[in-house]
Amino acid sequence: MSLGSLIDALKRLPLFADFEVEALRLLAFAAPQVEIPQGEFIFRRGDRLDAGYYILSGTIRLSDDAANGRDKIVGPGALIGSRGLLSDSEAGFSAIAQEKAVALKLSHVLFRRVLTEFPASAAALKQSLVRDVAGLGKDIAKKREKLMAIR
Repeated sequence: MSLGSLIDALKRLPLFADFEVEALRLLAFAAPQVEIPQGEFIFRRGDRLDAGYYILSGTIRLSDDAANGRDKIVGPGALIGSRGLLSDSEAGFSAIAQEKAVALKLSHVLFRRVLTEFPASAAALKQSLVRDVAGLGKDIAKKREKLMAIR
């Protein structure tokens, strides 16, 4: 995939939608493309996440490792393990290649570098996260009201 195509693809992700083009260029240029053979885990539930993975080709099964049939299959254009971009965190699910896949590995270290070098992109990320948290708060409040109405 060309650098321009990677930049365009990253720009389509809500997390990066308001990033400066040069910030996306650095991410696209500096992040390695990793091949994941069929059946190989990218990470397992409980593993330390130090990167997010933008899927370029292939399919990945996301599983909470329970036998509840709630696995999800994602493919090109999906960003998995995104919490690993912001800080070292624990994976809440396992990710395994259903077929050979290629992903852009966006490390926590690289992401911090981009946010440091491009403060406008950092500000855009902050606003995006604030909106997400506010929306989550509203969703929780609505669910609480529904639960309270059951009494």
